[in-house]
Amino acid sequence: LIHNRWGIPGGEQLLGTAPIGSFSQNAELARVNILALAGAHEANEMGDPFGPYVAACESTTHRIQQRATRTRYVIKALNNAL
Repeated sequence: LIHNRWGIPGGEQLLGTAPIGSFSQNAELARVNILALAGAHEANEMGDPFGPYVAACESTTHRIQQRATRTRYVIKALNNAL
């Protein structure tokens, strides 16, 4: 949310996206997309389209690569780009 609204230092390079100036493109679509990510995580769906996100949630959570993967997917969800 912070990156989407204001940006975070190094975020554009690490996440591959620039801030959009708001928390999400569309709050209702963001809610639906976040629920889809949560459902995939709960069901441990390792296949497409959320496999990399689920894998990043299941593996060590303090590594930068896993954090960046999870954050990229959340930003995509917020921006209706899943």
